[in-house]
This record gives sequence, C-alpha cells and structure tokens, in this order.
Amino acid sequence: MQRFDIRYYELAICGLYLDNLTFHSFDEIKPLTQVLVDLKTKKNLKAIVLKECQKPDFKTVEIKEITGYFLTPLQFELANFIVYYYASKLGFVLGFFETSPKYECQKMFFKDTPKLSNQQQNALSFLQKENNSLLFADTGSGKTEIYISLI
Repeated sequence: MQRFDIRYYELAICGLYLDNLTFHSFDEIKPLTQVLVDLKTKKNLKAIVLKECQKPDFKTVEIKEITGYFLTPLQFELANFIVYYYASKLGFVLGFFETSPKYECQKMFFKDTPKLSNQQQNALSFLQKENNSLLFADTGSGKTEIYISLI
C-alpha cells in the first residue's frame, strides 16, 4: 500500500547554527517532537518539529525517524527566550536541551495514613486552618507523618 499524503514540517536542527529547515514525512507529527534527519554532510541529526507547513517550492528530504522523545512546552518557551535575548538561532539553542519520552503524572494515594500523636494532630489541625504556615521541629519528631496526612 502506497501512501500519498505527504506532510511538510518546519524543523530546528539541534545544536547547529542554522535557520529552520523544511522536511517532509508521510506520518502526522506533533509539534515539539524529536526526529532524526540527514543533511548533505551530516547524518542522524536530532531535530525538533516546530510546526506543519505548506509544500515549499523546492525539493525536500524525508524525515528519517520519529524518536518518541519530546520537548516540553516550558523548555520550548525558555529556548525561545534565550534565542530572543542572545540573538541566536533556535536550533543552536535547542542543542542545550534534553528531550524526554512522553509521560503523564499519576496522583499518589496512600492506603494507610499514619497514626498521629495528640501533638501531631494539633499541628495538623493548625496547618489545615492556616493558609500560610511553617512547620518546624527537631529531626525525627514526626513532621513527615503530618505532611503525609495533609496530602
């Protein structure tokens, strides 16, 4: 089965002081996804997909591989700030960032809450009433049990 739905993407080549380049792929790729591409003299370069774009007037090279790693929106925002502040190229700046696999945070549940002493129970009640408070005590006095009970 042949695929005819070619998509074009603007990429920033990580670590190279280049303008963004356009490549194509038969796959749908989300922005901030890390991919591997080849340039004329350099092979297996990491690049970040910035956006899908229109077909250009020139011939493009196919994206070699989708790595399954991503840049976070916060990392991308920081990279853009660095590009603006230091008048640099996005690809060069992205070479300093590390991508990671997609993950979702899971909420932690404690099956058994700790048994609190009367003093700990009083401290817990105070912390629940007050918006801003600081709990301090000697090491080993049971602060962690109070924090777990707050969660």
